[in-house]
Amino acid sequence: NCNSNATTQASLSLIQPVICNNPTQLSHLNTTCIACPPGYHRLMTGVCATCTTGYHLDEQHRCRQIEPGNYSPFREYYFYSPIATLAHDSISSQCRGDCSHMHWQIVNSSQVESGFHYGAVDTTLTLTTEIVLNRMHVASHVKFSYYLRKISDKYNIAGTGSHVSGIQFLIDGESQDLPFNPENQTEAMFPLTYGIHNLTWYYHQGRDPNGRYSAVVKNVEIYGTSTGLQRESYPCPPGYVRGAIPFSSCMPCSPGFFQPIPGQEQCYPCPPGQISLLPGSIKCHRCPQGLTNKDRTDCANNCTFVHRVDNYTITYDLNPLKQEYTITLPKSTFIFNPCVKTKRCPDCTPSFLSQVQGSSFYDLAQLMDFHLPNASTPDSWELILTGTYIPPFCDPSEFYQTIEMICDLDAGKGYPAVKNTPFSLCRQSFVWISKYACKICVPEDLQKESSECIHGQMEIFYAKIRPCIGDVPQRLFVPCSGAVQLNYPLIFAVLLGSLILVFLFSVGVIYFYRQKRKLEISYKRLEEQVGDSTL
Repeated sequence: NCNSNATTQASLSLIQPVICNNPTQLSHLNTTCIACPPGYHRLMTGVCATCTTGYHLDEQHRCRQIEPGNYSPFREYYFYSPIATLAHDSISSQCRGDCSHMHWQIVNSSQVESGFHYGAVDTTLTLTTEIVLNRMHVASHVKFSYYLRKISDKYNIAGTGSHVSGIQFLIDGESQDLPFNPENQTEAMFPLTYGIHNLTWYYHQGRDPNGRYSAVVKNVEIYGTSTGLQRESYPCPPGYVRGAIPFSSCMPCSPGFFQPIPGQEQCYPCPPGQISLLPGSIKCHRCPQGLTNKDRTDCANNCTFVHRVDNYTITYDLNPLKQEYTITLPKSTFIFNPCVKTKRCPDCTPSFLSQVQGSSFYDLAQLMDFHLPNASTPDSWELILTGTYIPPFCDPSEFYQTIEMICDLDAGKGYPAVKNTPFSLCRQSFVWISKYACKICVPEDLQKESSECIHGQMEIFYAKIRPCIGDVPQRLFVPCSGAVQLNYPLIFAVLLGSLILVFLFSVGVIYFYRQKRKLEISYKRLEEQVGDSTL
């Protein structure tokens, strides 16, 4: 057996009489053991073994416990070493044409070959695997070595078809870019997405004048699988926490929760008034007016927006606009519904605003808020739409869409249109002139007025002092008295003025009367003195 130093001793015994100069050299020969395959380490007994559950293999080929908040992804190895005992239940092969045998052959568990075929054949080797790591947005891949091993230089292949022998590699039936007929060992690596995949090596043997070959595949490594061996350890990315034993992957935080720090084991609920829409969120988003549903996975503003200034409330209700609106541009089309989020494709996220380019859909707005620049002029405001997907060429702080809402009581529903500004790939601007962009009427928006009292009735009615939408109170007729309503302060002032005028007039009359009497008395005295004849 191999020891911990990866060496073994071979004891030799003589099988026929010979003369030996130094027999002791023949009794103990140290030889190097075959290396342990990837993912294995050598025990003190010299046996290659995998690490136990909850441990991974470090760079020194020692088993180390997986740290809290970390994960150790599974890798599957095939055709690496004769020591590794591998289950090949997921491997199948077949052959069509002038086949000498029907299946590929595993040679010493270290490589697999298509084998010798006399005539023209097409033979395949298929390996089925499941990838689970990509749901964490971590890249998975398959890596392998391959070449064509020449068997015979003799050209003696009957049949028709291609004259060149070579090998192709397919993922789920789709051919990958690979050198067709290398005679030297060549390495290849291809990315794999989340889910179950069929990996196929396809060998075509044609009427090749250079001879006959056997396709050889070895050192197959698949990274990010659901089972296998664990080597490295990594912190779980933000938005994820470590899953259950064997800690081979991380679990995304559920909607309504978030985790902004890598290498954690607990997700945090969104603060009051905030939500997280998707699994694996690294932050929460604020809802308008802080209204959320019970589990904080969506806003609950019911398509209404409220702004409060002191004791004055401004409310916009877009429910009458609850329908889809299509905005067509030369290179793309936008579909908008201000009240309902719609899922446009199986892999899409429900969104208020979607962009369509050819057969591709882009979800632009899972959140909708509003901005009122000036509360004193509430007839112009903006809808702010933000999404969870941000194109890599856009600045996250600059990637949002705006719809300028302009109040016009005569416009009806109106229709959104592209705003007359340079159109950006990272920020779209629209304008919407609509009756329902006007605020909802409140008592502060109305002025009470009344008519004169005619025939014992007076009309009470209300008039809008600023643009708003909503019914005003009906006109009312209330009884009133026909008598003149006296204004006592005015009457008192008039009476007082009249008395003053009477008094002044009386004083004037008395004054002039006294002056007249004086003149009369003086006149009589003059008469008595000079006599009538003289006068």
